[in-house]
This record gives sequence, structure tokens and C-alpha cells, in this order.
Amino acid sequence: MKDYSTKDIRNVALLGASKSGKTTVAEAMLYEGKVIDRRGTVEDKNTLSDNDELEKLNQRSIYATPLYAEFQNKKINFIDTPGSDDFIGGAYAAMKVCESGILVINAQQGVEVGTENFLRMADARNFPLVIAVGQLDSEKADWDNIQNSIKESIGGKAVYVQFPVNPGTSFDGFVDVLTMKYYHFKDANGTREDLEIPANLKDQAEEAREALIEKAAEFDDALMEKYFEEGNLSEEEIHRGLNLGIAAGEAYPVLCVCAKKDIGVKRLLEFVGEVAPAPDVKPEGAPSLFIYKNDVEQHLGEVSYFKVMSGTVSGGLDLEDPATGNKERLSAIYAFPAGFRHQVRQDRVSRPEVPLRHQGQGPAGRAEARRRPQEDRVPGSYRDRGVLQGAPPDHPQRQRRAAHQHRQVAAEQRVQARRRALRPEGAVSRDHHQGGQRTVPSQEAVRRRRPVR
Repeated sequence: MKDYSTKDIRNVALLGASKSGKTTVAEAMLYEGKVIDRRGTVEDKNTLSDNDELEKLNQRSIYATPLYAEFQNKKINFIDTPGSDDFIGGAYAAMKVCESGILVINAQQGVEVGTENFLRMADARNFPLVIAVGQLDSEKADWDNIQNSIKESIGGKAVYVQFPVNPGTSFDGFVDVLTMKYYHFKDANGTREDLEIPANLKDQAEEAREALIEKAAEFDDALMEKYFEEGNLSEEEIHRGLNLGIAAGEAYPVLCVCAKKDIGVKRLLEFVGEVAPAPDVKPEGAPSLFIYKNDVEQHLGEVSYFKVMSGTVSGGLDLEDPATGNKERLSAIYAFPAGFRHQVRQDRVSRPEVPLRHQGQGPAGRAEARRRPQEDRVPGSYRDRGVLQGAPPDHPQRQRRAAHQHRQVAAEQRVQARRRALRPEGAVSRDHHQGGQRTVPSQEAVRRRRPVR
């Protein structure tokens, strides 16, 4: 994996109501980022995001899944979050470690109750959002209804960067008023043609671009002055104005996508890389992490997903939990989307939250995940952090592990002693069920125990 500076990293949460199409958008983003070479579908139960058996069975996201895409010299980390209220905790955790979000809206339904919930969450946290209207190829897709429902929910904060051409079953492209191009798609694999805007759509495009420029100029006095003097702004200046508006939570750009046919996903990635805020870096100071998710994977042990908040972290680093005072050692650091993983030597960060502390110095970096081998966990414990390889013999957690193992051995010895005491006189042992031991009384012992009539 290429080494990226913090200014070239974007951390994005994929948000939206249940069945809005977030997982399909995530799959298309992975495809455009060359992480996968074949897109899966929710119906076929082969997406990289919904890889858990429960998610495949229910055909919806249950867990927040971290993913990434490398696109145009930028690394876009994104988390596919659950849309159901039952699993809203995954979305809360994602918004804690991401600087912006993509709110996916179903073109058939418009703004739903779940959509409004995420809008309220974003407004309460001043969380920047980009709106992606998906499933525009559906028979019931209604662009006018989408515009009305968005206006009712967020009012004048919505700014339309794109509008679709032929929404519905014939949907095959959209007009981008930022680049002033018509993007036409020839097939279902995202093959794109960059064309001039058709004459019958020119007036609509000019009107939408005028509204876009006015919105971008609102957030910068210099841009507003130039707009009044010249009546226009360059594409870079519009980017700058939108970046300020998005960061302030006062502008919600609206884009068009059809992830199932890979329409508009590439342009969505371009827009996020250009306009979404980069992590707020603390380059100096001791390494600190914010762990936002813990999980246990079969044959691998406990996995802790984290965001680096300051300094540089690497495998073998000792860190201290400020809440308990316990020390942890990072056995290895990985960047991985679901089934894939890539080991990295160092990782970097963003803004301090509730960090793990380490006594040392280091330059800024970035990080995604930590894995602990199975043998490094206390047997039978699901959430115990255990002892990592290389810990000293007097390490408190190593001592706790030794005491735990001693108690297990002593308990097993007591059980065996009780079984021997209760074994009938003359009983013999017989192998049973794959080498296990089963005590069977002899015929003489059975006859002696029969009652006399």
C-alpha cells in the first residue's frame, strides 16, 4: 500500500435508512478503488461489506464495516454502517472517527424516517454530509419527489451539484454543473463518456450552476466579492467555498448515483476527495489511539479497530490505557477491508479524543486496525484484552493469566477427584466418542447392586 500524507486521506461514514443502498455503494467504491475486481450484490450474498452470516441471512448491514479505496492519489477510508435503528450504535461509532459522511437516499422513497434520524444526528454533532441519491434506475424513481422531500427536511442547505437524465428504467447519465459536463454511461459496468451538455438541458444546467456558485460564495468574503464583481467562480474556488460550507454543516451537496450499474460512483469519489475535510492532525506528541470497535474473529482472536489521534504507532509498541492504567502491546497493525488485510509498519492519526497513551515521541501517521493472535488471549474470555507476546514475566496481565490457568487446572483436578470418589466398585473405563472416557460398571457390580426380593 502506498504511504499517504494526512492531507490526502478522507475518513467517511456511509449513512442512510435501511435498504437505501449503502452496501451496494460501498461495493462500487471498492471496485473503483481497485480493491476488488468484481462487484458483489446483497441478493447474491457476496458483498465484501456484509460478510457476516447474520448479515447474509437478513440481507442487511448489522455491523459497521471499515473499508477503504485508493483513488486518484488519495486514500478514502469509509465505514459501511447499519441503517436499522436496532443497530444504530455502529453509526454512532463511525461518526466518532470520521470527519464527514455520505448520506444515501433511496430515489424510490425520498427522505425516510431513518434518513431524518441521521440528519438530526449530523446536525447535533455539526457533522458534514454529502447526499448521494441512489437507485435512480428504479421504475419508481421520482426526481421531483426527491427534491421536495430534501427541501422539507433540510431547507436551503441542499445544493445540487448534479441532476439525472432520464431517471427511471432508462437512467443512463447525469449532468454535473460543477464540471459542466454530461456524463453518459454505455453499459452496466460504469463505462463513462464525458460529453457536452445537450442543448435541451443547457438552461437547466446554467440555472443549477448559478445556485451552486451562490451557495459556495456564501462562506468566504473574498469569493463573495469576486462573484459580485465577475459573476462567476472557477471550479477550484467553488471547491473551496463548498469545503467551508460542508465543514460548517451549512451546505449539503447532492449527487446522483446508481451503484448497481456503477453510475456516478467514480464522480462521487472524486468529489469526496476534492471537497470533504481531511483529518485534523496533531503531528507532534506521544502516540495516542481512539478505539471505536472491538471484535473477535475465529482463528485470529480479538481485533481492535482504531484511529490514530497523534504521533506514530507501529507493531510492538507499548501503550497505556488511561482509564485503567493497564499497558497493552500492539502485536501487529493491519489495514484491511473485511476479507482482505495488508500489514503496515506504521500508522497515523487525527484529533485527540479518549486516547491510549505511550511514553515516547514520533511524527504524525495514520492507522486502521490491530489484530491479536489467538494464542495471546486468555482461553474462554471474549472481551479480555489478554497479554501480548513479549510482555515481561511480572506484567500484571501475564500474572492474571497465570492465576486464571492455575484456577482452571485446580478446578479440573477437583472434578476428576469427585468422579473417582463416586465411581462404583468394580467399574471399568471404556473409550467412547472420539477418544473420550466413559465409566461403565462391570456385570458383577451390577448384580451386587440389585435389590433382593
